[in-house]
Amino acid sequence: MQPATVTLMAWVKHPGSPRFDQYIVAEGAKTCFAAAYALYTGTSGNLSFYISDGGAFYLSPDASQSVWDGNWHLVAGTYDGASVRLYVDGVQVGTGTPAATSINYTGLDHTNFDIGAYRGTCTLGFTGAIDEVRVFNRALAASEIQILYQTTP
Repeated sequence: MQPATVTLMAWVKHPGSPRFDQYIVAEGAKTCFAAAYALYTGTSGNLSFYISDGGAFYLSPDASQSVWDGNWHLVAGTYDGASVRLYVDGVQVGTGTPAATSINYTGLDHTNFDIGAYRGTCTLGFTGAIDEVRVFNRALAASEIQILYQTTP
């Protein structure tokens, strides 16, 4: 699926701070640069969501280390064509990052959708637990993400 706008969602758990650049979910890969979109731990080890236009990537504000407390957390990244956002347990992190661009799906060296890994010219995995990955071909509203968090057992 190659939507122009997207929501990427998963339940994650890790007992303590994971290393940096651990990928929970990645859509494709361009060398060791970026996926089309992904949930990952970034250079700080904090959770982020990003989209890439092929030349740059646009990061959401990152979640604090509190998401890595050994408990399950619902994490969701959205891109609505104007901003990149991250939600943890139904609550938006920060105010979003402006990104008036298009997600680039062309020119990827690896075109698979990967759970728990990034497989470009480098391989970057995730050492925690991942469950119930979902992709929506639109940016869900904050209220929809909150409802999914509250109604998922």
